[in-house]
Amino acid sequence: RYIRRQGCLSFLKELFNMARMSLQQNEKDEFIATAACTSLPISEGPTADSSSLPEYSDEDISNEKDSRLLEGSDDFCSAKDDVDAQNSCQHKLQTISATSEPPQTPCDMNLLSLLGAVLSDPNADKKERGASLEILSIVAMHDPAIFRRHCIDSISAENKDIDDDLFTFLQPDPNENRQVVFICPPDDLLLSLIFVMTTETDAGLLLQTSEIIRIVLDTESIGEQGLGGGIGFFDCANDSKTSGEAANGQNKSQNFRNPSSERDSSKQDSFLGIFYDRYMQWLVLPFQYEVLVPKIAVPLLVRGRTNMSGKDMMRMRQDLKYRSNSCDDSLRSIPPCSIRASFTLEIMSFCVRAHVNRMKFFVLRTRLLNSILKVLCETTPSSISSGERCLKLSCLKLLRAVLSVKDEFYHRHIIQYNLFAPVFDIFRANHRGDNLVSSAILEMCDFIRAENIKSLLEHIATKHLTTVSGHSPPINDKMHSYDTLTLEELSNPYSDTLTQLRKKYEENKSLAGRVRGNSEAGAQGNTDNDDGAATSDDK
Repeated sequence: RYIRRQGCLSFLKELFNMARMSLQQNEKDEFIATAACTSLPISEGPTADSSSLPEYSDEDISNEKDSRLLEGSDDFCSAKDDVDAQNSCQHKLQTISATSEPPQTPCDMNLLSLLGAVLSDPNADKKERGASLEILSIVAMHDPAIFRRHCIDSISAENKDIDDDLFTFLQPDPNENRQVVFICPPDDLLLSLIFVMTTETDAGLLLQTSEIIRIVLDTESIGEQGLGGGIGFFDCANDSKTSGEAANGQNKSQNFRNPSSERDSSKQDSFLGIFYDRYMQWLVLPFQYEVLVPKIAVPLLVRGRTNMSGKDMMRMRQDLKYRSNSCDDSLRSIPPCSIRASFTLEIMSFCVRAHVNRMKFFVLRTRLLNSILKVLCETTPSSISSGERCLKLSCLKLLRAVLSVKDEFYHRHIIQYNLFAPVFDIFRANHRGDNLVSSAILEMCDFIRAENIKSLLEHIATKHLTTVSGHSPPINDKMHSYDTLTLEELSNPYSDTLTQLRKKYEENKSLAGRVRGNSEAGAQGNTDNDDGAATSDDK
């Protein structure tokens, strides 16, 4: 089964690459739409679970005969390329869905769903994931609307079977140890991509996955808008500045609108709403909790049970949550990975600029920046690796993207939770002017000064520039000689950015004082004039 699945994926990868390079545009459109969206009947049988379950011996399945795909004392091993090791594995999974009934009719799934099943398999190797991601990247780059329509249709079909009590299944559910079990339904393509972003360590696969997600989330890319415009950053419905400004900029194009473009805009808006309601919390999960994944994939047909799919998945989630509390060996922990986190932060930086309002509400509601910026001070400069340095730069890039929006809600959030504290702590540890970390921080401060963001200027000048590191725990013992120096004194030999920032704050302060004095003088003059007029009237 494993060799057969690899062979099918290799064939499909070559077929899609040939179509991409050889076919004419109209033929390519027809091929990709047909190959990606044609439904295939999937029924239970001797090989129905081949895309998600490992090999079992004949003795293990002789009694059940595939009636319960996750039930029994089946020997399991993650080393799929060693059949003998699979049959002699020591890990045993207990019943997860003991009351689930097998589907009575075949389940229709298309190629995108089957590729999602491969990506959601915790035991899929790099070749399988690489081939699946290459096919998905061809589809996404050719027409991301195919990807979005598939996700919307899948969610619409699923919502018919999920009531309000099961809606909590869509959210991460941590236990008392701040651990979350990430169990991925095999036909949820978007969650399968996020599963790869959460578990994979190969930089090439992570790059492919992050690019697919970014392309699908970029609803303003060239060629997708019926009006043929758009800057490529703000989505049409919720992230435009104001309706009046939009109207002023589109007066000339109102006569050229067509119903298909408006329908596409509605589809894009629906997709973004689904993404931020259901998937964004899973993308940022590693920054908030420890992630646990099952050692066995969810059976492909568990989602085909009529009126049972949501309940089955929720039952599995609850069962695995209890196992995580008891240190059950059917789960494995995903260790932190700097490269993986860096790619995730790149996607988030894009979302901050691309979906301004949606991302703002999500960040402010979850206090995500606080969890992410804590990463800056988790390692000392003496032990920092290239991957950790890349992660720190990605954290700073996310904060820089937040500042570029120039939204006062973000500014108040940064001040309220003192989010510049870890930034300037890492600057003190890397105060020399010959590294990217300190340069990124100084560029951020220069942006605040150039844009004259008064609230942040006051916050930085009064809370950080005049404070020595002795007021907070030092990052490294080697830095005791710098404890009595302010940040401005540390940076002056290399750059005067912080000095210019302080001067800008003092200019704003003196200007505000003069304006206040003039207003008070004007008010006093008006009062004297009123008194004089009243005296003349009395006379």
